[in-house]
Amino acid sequence: MLFMNDEGTENGGLLFGGYEGKDGVPHAWGHLSFDEYEQDQTMSLDTQQDGADRSAGIRILDNGSARITPEVLAAFGKVKTMPRDTPEQVAAVKKAMAELMVKYPIEEHPRAYLGRDSDKASSLRLADAGGHNRIILKVGEDGTPEMEFLDASGKVVERWPK
Repeated sequence: MLFMNDEGTENGGLLFGGYEGKDGVPHAWGHLSFDEYEQDQTMSLDTQQDGADRSAGIRILDNGSARITPEVLAAFGKVKTMPRDTPEQVAAVKKAMAELMVKYPIEEHPRAYLGRDSDKASSLRLADAGGHNRIILKVGEDGTPEMEFLDASGKVVERWPK
């Protein structure tokens, strides 16, 4: 389900689904998002399960200055319909996507995340304007707390406990 603004363009959505595979492994997903005007999402609530591998969280995102107009959606839509069965076709899709990103420089930078990670830890991640994690608070599945401070390249500069 897509949410539309007064002009008839998307400004969020709700997706969900699930099934049990032939191997008995359950799969489920859900996504609720809200978009900036003619941009991508700025907030989402997500959950995903592939068997025992589960995650769920809230994400806050920043977008760049490029607008996602009907022209942009049409251009990316053409690439999405390209067949992807052979290595040549996969290479053609990658090339087309790279060319589109030059013409339509769409940016999305994660700024904050709060949730349950696939390693069964709970975490809070805070990122800078470039989307680089700078502070990570985590409580492991076993209850062990951890806090990391990172530089812009992702290198841990301080960790508690040491």
